[in-house]
Amino acid sequence: MGSPDPTLVGTGNVTANWQPASYNGGPMYPTITFSTTTGATNINLSGIGTKFSTGDTIFIYEFNPGDANENINGTWTVTRVDADNIKLDGYTAASAATSLSIYTKYIIRTNCTIMLDTAVNQNVASFGPRTTSWTASSNITTSLVTNNSWIWGSNSQYFNEHYYSDRIQIADAFGTGKAAYWATGALDLSSYQQLSFKLLGGATQYYGSNCSLRLCSDSSGNTTVNTLNFDLTGNDKDAWAEVVVDLGSNFGNNINSIALYVDTDQGAQDFIISNIIACKSSSSADSLTHRSIIGLNTTADPCWYGIESINGKRVILESKYRANASAIGYYGNWQNAGFSANLSSTNIYKRETNRLKTIIDANGTSSTSATFSNFNVACSDNTSTNRITVSGGWDRTNMSTQSLDSSFIDGITKQPNSFTLNSWSNCNVSKIGFVRGTVNMQSNNYVAFENIDIAHQCGDYGFYASYSKIRKLKNITMGMHCMYLSGAYFLKDSSTQGNEINSDESSKADYELYATGGNYIATFYITNTYSESYLGKLTARGGTIGFRLDSSNYKITFDEVDVSAANNGIVTYYNNDEIIINNLTQKNINATGYRSGQSSVTTIDNFVYTQDTTIFSDYNTQPNAEIVQVTEGTLVLTGPQIDGKNFAVTGSGGILKTSNDQITGTYSSTPLGQNNGLWLRRNANNVNGVYENHYVKGLVKNDTSTRHTNSGFAWSFYNNGTGGRATSVNDLKNHFGKFAVASGSQVTVKIWVLASNSDVKAQLIIEKNALIGITADVVTETTSYSSSWQELTAQVTPTAAGFINVYVTTYGANQNDTNYFDDMSITQA
Repeated sequence: MGSPDPTLVGTGNVTANWQPASYNGGPMYPTITFSTTTGATNINLSGIGTKFSTGDTIFIYEFNPGDANENINGTWTVTRVDADNIKLDGYTAASAATSLSIYTKYIIRTNCTIMLDTAVNQNVASFGPRTTSWTASSNITTSLVTNNSWIWGSNSQYFNEHYYSDRIQIADAFGTGKAAYWATGALDLSSYQQLSFKLLGGATQYYGSNCSLRLCSDSSGNTTVNTLNFDLTGNDKDAWAEVVVDLGSNFGNNINSIALYVDTDQGAQDFIISNIIACKSSSSADSLTHRSIIGLNTTADPCWYGIESINGKRVILESKYRANASAIGYYGNWQNAGFSANLSSTNIYKRETNRLKTIIDANGTSSTSATFSNFNVACSDNTSTNRITVSGGWDRTNMSTQSLDSSFIDGITKQPNSFTLNSWSNCNVSKIGFVRGTVNMQSNNYVAFENIDIAHQCGDYGFYASYSKIRKLKNITMGMHCMYLSGAYFLKDSSTQGNEINSDESSKADYELYATGGNYIATFYITNTYSESYLGKLTARGGTIGFRLDSSNYKITFDEVDVSAANNGIVTYYNNDEIIINNLTQKNINATGYRSGQSSVTTIDNFVYTQDTTIFSDYNTQPNAEIVQVTEGTLVLTGPQIDGKNFAVTGSGGILKTSNDQITGTYSSTPLGQNNGLWLRRNANNVNGVYENHYVKGLVKNDTSTRHTNSGFAWSFYNNGTGGRATSVNDLKNHFGKFAVASGSQVTVKIWVLASNSDVKAQLIIEKNALIGITADVVTETTSYSSSWQELTAQVTPTAAGFINVYVTTYGANQNDTNYFDDMSITQA
């Protein structure tokens, strides 16, 4: 059965933001001048403020002033005053205290926030900054709780909205009745019919519906106007559950408190509640709850996202990749919604899901007494002539027509492997969305996936496909998680057992994938390919690495790769065959755009890199990082256009070859990092006939201004680079040609040299070749300085026919200067 098609929530703003470089947050030592006027407290950051723009969402934590009334910890929208000062919208200090300067940390969360132009929900309780908990009855304990470990916490994380959540602990002796209440202030909720909130089990886990939340007309939770019974099924003591209660009629227009009631005694219970909001009727297009998934629903931004919290206009998207982890820290902060552009008043859509049935035993009192049904269809004994189709989008009345665009299946409990697609064969899967679970696909044969959407996944990988023979991955989207393809055969759609055809250029349209956010591993991670492959378009936005390719054993070609807003763009390691990218586009990469290590030849045509000048450049926390790093292997770039970043090659043995490059960012005249890195440029800066060879210890290039004869060009050798001066004859040694020679007669090689000073030596070398009787290198070197051109001559007499290799070089320990070589000749008597 199809899930409802998307509906328009309204309009709002999104930002194509930089990816934060560190999961550990940015440290700051603010000087804070508190004010009792809302939004007027000033935070002086002494230069850090340039990292923020007005309207940014930031999270402040580990601020410990010793006075709860002066606590700025939490989630805030900021106003940028100037380069050094910001203010927190909505913050009100209890008193105009003396300025404080205390160490704290922050995380920019603009990259996973949608800011609506108009709020569609009403805050009720357990939201925003506060210093007191719910008022407890006897045998009830209430408290404000937050995370104990921000960086490494991977379970029992209490943070959800702003900074604190409300904990309500019910003692075994309590019985039934009002457990706790919160005075909301006067609220008219007559335009709303649903209550939505986040629920986390405390020390234990329960199932059933023995409790209710009540909207009350008095301020003490005694006079009930609306009773909302909620089901604890799917409640997890380690993962937040999305709870929605639909009354089916309008709430009261004079609500002054909300209360938690125990209607049936189940003994001791422990609830952690966050972000209670009122929502419109489920039939309203703009009915937005925590169970909704949200997105832009466009070709440029096709992904859907889970909702972490809703506070007025601000919707923060789920950004943690483990259900039981914190959104802040190692297990959450690599995420980035990765919107394609900065968009103002753009249409914002939401859609609802089909929820998997949850099965509970009669007791319903512990986690061991519940099992959860998975999406696991038997699809293993089919043949190529009897393929099974698993598809969604069928009408919600009798499933007779495929009139809806998809079926979004909700795993509810975020259990690992909620969506298990193992050992399938000859299956076509289409028009299905997977929400709140993990898609696990292993050992499949001849499967095809088309129009698949993945949102709010909760495992190490949102989509995990291993050791499978795949016929198609077309129009696959995933919001804020890692898509991992390991040990895959990428085949043409027509492939069958005994007739497997590798994907090629004609089938590239069958492989188009779009993902955002990633995790600490990557947004896309492809490893251990088992066939020569040709894939179409891969779009990666956000994540610690946009696209990672490891241990590919066969040649793999990508027609288009588009990476933006990631910490690192593309990383390749341990690849044993050629990698080809026909078109590579990168934008707003925080650190390195392309990093290669222990890989063979990588060829990239049409590499275009840009930076968005409409975003403060200080979002980029590593502005001097190189766009290209080649530590081993060879990277070949044709027509790269690099704007706004350093451009370099680093490492031992890494070789970068570029032709017709256009580099408008900065790069040093000696851009190499270390050891034996080499950058060979043909038609440098897109000027025909300009050649530059960058070495760690110098630069070799053609020169038309200093020549021995007034034609063509000379070669200039400059003996200093990032690795210091060229002190060895091998540092700048260049191969000038390989020449056929006959046996038994003398070969004479000559070249003219203009030596700049006596310390910077020039050499002409004929390399040894024992096969033709040359048992050692024949070397001629300049011995004295001359301001005029001088000729070097080297001679050998081969004892057999064959080839000689001729080299020239420059070296010198004490001076930085240039030698010129011109008019080489070779003759044989």
